[in-house]
Amino acid sequence: MPIGPYFVDFASHRAKLVIEVDGETHFGGGAELRDALRTKRIRADGYRVVRVLNSDVMSNLAGVMDYLLRELAERSRLHP
Repeated sequence: MPIGPYFVDFASHRAKLVIEVDGETHFGGGAELRDALRTKRIRADGYRVVRVLNSDVMSNLAGVMDYLLRELAERSRLHP
């Protein structure tokens, strides 16, 4: 999903929520700084950025979904 100059994993434009699913490529080799700059730019467009780990998606999908649904509900309340 394009947001500004970036492509994000998932986004709700209505709720202004971006969901990033991070795997090993997001750790080390400067990835943390690149992600921080990317997040800052996306937030400047009014989006909340939440990150979940690939490993959590694979091992605790129900927990991840609960978390994301709460985030989506909160953002939807703020951006009707």
